[in-house]
Amino acid sequence: APDVLPQHCCVRRLDSNSQTSTGKHKKTLTMLKPLHGATVTRNGFLLKEEVELNPGDLVGLGKHYLFMFKDPTSGSINSPPWMTRLCPNSDSCSSCGSSVLMNGFQRKPSPRRWRDLEGTQALLSYELEQEERVLQEILDMVDPSRDDPKLTPAFLLILCIQHSASTFELAHFRQLLLRIASQIQLVAWEETKKLAAIQPETISGDGQPEHLHLLTMEELIPGLQP
Repeated sequence: APDVLPQHCCVRRLDSNSQTSTGKHKKTLTMLKPLHGATVTRNGFLLKEEVELNPGDLVGLGKHYLFMFKDPTSGSINSPPWMTRLCPNSDSCSSCGSSVLMNGFQRKPSPRRWRDLEGTQALLSYELEQEERVLQEILDMVDPSRDDPKLTPAFLLILCIQHSASTFELAHFRQLLLRIASQIQLVAWEETKKLAAIQPETISGDGQPEHLHLLTMEELIPGLQP
């Protein structure tokens, strides 16, 4: 990283004798000191002088690196206080201190994000109670007469399906697929009726069309576009 110096900070062990009610107690401290004016933080606070490190402290080097300090000589395997606040219903791994979720529940893996040529991420995020409104707004965009990109509603539906599959329960995801299929069928039927109305046939008394005007390719293609 550009803001990490060759000699950025110093970590050292220091033996300390502390006075207790039963006498002196020898304790080994771990000390952290920034060097050469480098940016070093402990639990989000910028350090100007040497401080003591405790297991679970978050040490930041510059703006790009963040480490959690764990003392391998410490007999305690308790989780840091901040980890308990972030994950109140979790236990911690006794070897590394990382959070382990209870009741056998496993978090779904995050899906791969869509990105455009500039690297901008395409993401659609909403709560479960907002899904019906989001779906309706996407379907309202389906209008062949508009100048908007024709595949935009289809792409938004893909993002909607991706978000539901990775966030909500499987039963609800199946219901979403059925609703989308039903709405697409309805939209297709309405557009088919509009196309049929473009070229009404004039029927004579004997049941034969009196005049049949064939549509040109330029007139036909706009109605067939997605």
